[in-house]
Amino acid sequence: MKRIIATVVALAVLVLAGLPLGTVSAQVTGFSSTYITSITFQNISTVATTVNFEFYDQESGTAIPHQEDLSGSASKSLFVGSLTNVTEGFQGSAVMSADQQVIATMVQIGEGDQGLLNRPLSNGFTAGASNVLIATVLKNTFNQTTVFSVQNVGDSPASGTVSFFAVGESAAAHTEPITNLPAGAAQYFDASEISELGDSFNGSATVAMDSGAVVVAAALELGTGGDNTLYTTSFEGIVQGGQPLFMPSALCNGFGQEQTTFYAVQNNTGSAADITVTYTNAADGAEFSETITGVANGGKASFNTCNASDGSQTIDEAYPTSPGFSGSAQIEASVDGELVAIGKVAQPGYVPIGIRIGGLSTTFLGETTGASVLYGPYARWATDANYDGGSRTEGQRAFIAIQNVGSAPVDSITVEYLDPDGNVQGDAHVIAGPIAVGAKVNSNPSESGLAEFGYPNSNPSGGFGGGVRITGPDGSQLIATIRIASRDLATGKLVGEDYNGVAGQ
Repeated sequence: MKRIIATVVALAVLVLAGLPLGTVSAQVTGFSSTYITSITFQNISTVATTVNFEFYDQESGTAIPHQEDLSGSASKSLFVGSLTNVTEGFQGSAVMSADQQVIATMVQIGEGDQGLLNRPLSNGFTAGASNVLIATVLKNTFNQTTVFSVQNVGDSPASGTVSFFAVGESAAAHTEPITNLPAGAAQYFDASEISELGDSFNGSATVAMDSGAVVVAAALELGTGGDNTLYTTSFEGIVQGGQPLFMPSALCNGFGQEQTTFYAVQNNTGSAADITVTYTNAADGAEFSETITGVANGGKASFNTCNASDGSQTIDEAYPTSPGFSGSAQIEASVDGELVAIGKVAQPGYVPIGIRIGGLSTTFLGETTGASVLYGPYARWATDANYDGGSRTEGQRAFIAIQNVGSAPVDSITVEYLDPDGNVQGDAHVIAGPIAVGAKVNSNPSESGLAEFGYPNSNPSGGFGGGVRITGPDGSQLIATIRIASRDLATGKLVGEDYNGVAGQ
């Protein structure tokens, strides 16, 4: 089998087995907690396959093998902490390969859950690049610190440089080397341990590899105290930006006044630019926008959905109470070139210096193109009792936002929920159109008549696992954000994390 083709998924997303990422303190924080990775993976063909895993301890070229059989269209979960040949304290990466197309999403689980309020999610990759962007790197800023990994997904040892850029600066504040990183292995960068970044740092990082080398990257933003104490979020490194960028989730005072969306947009066009975000309400089609002028090349612009205006009033003024504003967004610059963006969802009152404990803290990526078929390897629907009771093991629910990013309205979208044997559970959820260009629609397993999905009692063969397949008409362009949420009993609020749907066949 070849590496870095559609049947290979590189997992640079901090594959862990009982490792504390920061210095353990008396108070549990996202930074000091111990994490174990669960790999949720999906066969997006209809033919059964064997999935081969190769785990690599940090900067090691020696593979630790494992295999899992996977039925056609099936989704399963592999808890890395259960593997006897992956020892406690493992920190590294993995490569998955199969003779059918597979995808994967990483779930970072705080060992014993330790009071953490969410489980970070991020996707694996099917290809790498010689240059990768880590859109946000923090050190003791906004009560968060970043740890990220860079994985060599080529066939031979690779070298390169990681450069750190402070917000608004075009010259690197610091560089770190990557030297002879073995194929498949990952090198970790912990901002807290890089003294050259000072006592605090707010910026980004770029990974530039020597000729012929290809890598992927992923990051964790770990709470260190204050409002972010019990939160950790995860996002992928970006191998290519573009514009327009599309965001399936745009919220202001949404869903019980608990959810508002924020975007961090980086200008990589090569020159200063004005950046505009246009928001479209899913319920009535109303449009609002916000423009930030003169964003320097390499600089960031921060947007709050509630601040956008239709020229006479802001979204916050137009939709001040529940159900609030729920829609989608499109991001463009005044000049040609690349933009990259990360979306974050939090409860109202969030500002970039923190999130109140007990509300959402999620991240997802803006996308430039879509596909007519999307997959998500991680979908759940807890029973009312487990969800309302805040179960830590069987209390999660998946909420899916789907956006039409094509050039024409879409007649309908079909959403199917697939168990670990690859069978569709419940009835297909058919979302009738027309779905306008730029508009978004929502789905969840209850729309398929499911009272429970993805948990042992609801899976015919038992065990955890369940995924989703989203299908539009041939030639349509869809993207999706999948939120895995649960209820925090201490506050009664929703907590969770997002990941992006993956284009399929």
